[in-house]
Amino acid sequence: MLTDVDERKRAEDAQRESERESRLIVNSIPGLVATLTPAGEVELVNDQVLQYCGGTLREMRQWATNGTVHPEDLAHAVDVIGQSMMSGDAYEIIERLRRFDGIYRWFQVRGLPFRDSGGRIVRWYVLLTDIDDLKRAEEALRESERESRLIVDSIPGLVVALAPDGEVEFVNRQGVEFFGQPLEELKHWGTNGAIHPEDLPRLIEDFTHAIASGRPFEWEARGRRFDGVYRWFQSRGFPLRDASGRIVRWHTPPCRR
Repeated sequence: MLTDVDERKRAEDAQRESERESRLIVNSIPGLVATLTPAGEVELVNDQVLQYCGGTLREMRQWATNGTVHPEDLAHAVDVIGQSMMSGDAYEIIERLRRFDGIYRWFQVRGLPFRDSGGRIVRWYVLLTDIDDLKRAEEALRESERESRLIVDSIPGLVVALAPDGEVEFVNRQGVEFFGQPLEELKHWGTNGAIHPEDLPRLIEDFTHAIASGRPFEWEARGRRFDGVYRWFQSRGFPLRDASGRIVRWHTPPCRR
């Protein structure tokens, strides 16, 4: 008894050829790329992923249990991917992935659904971008800002930092304690009674002119203490400029009472 299986064989050959072409395309992308099944299982990873992780495709398919993702980031990654598989929405995760030498580096992982003509998801494409240097730079900046805040808080006087447009960005601990208001309220110093009503119009006029002109300012005005008592202050402000001369921040040395 002979059975014609020619069509099935041709379909299998076509499937293998399609998979081969997909692998060639994915491997030609200059980055770490993976594809997932509609259910979220790893289907394919390019050679860059294998080289980075130092594993096989079979091992990559066990990423949720083999330490590929940092233990502290794993639960979040599994949750986000699971929700996307159900909703069909693209996802983005910031997580640490283990390199072949055991070092974890930060990656931005983005998953995008690929749909057929009927709108059904047939595959997910995942792009993994190494952002470790950026994350470390951000952490270093936060640490630098924290140290700067500690230094400014140790200055025996009221110190304020302003954005280029004059908005209050930072008030040191002494300033917060004097006014008895948190930073968010001190940002509204023109309307919250922090400045004596008789001094406010002149101060606003001089301040507006200084911000517009980029010139240092100096004035004397009464500030309301936490107990409602107004005390005289001498305040000066100086612009901090970058290499091109653009103002990036205003600083006020310790105000004198």
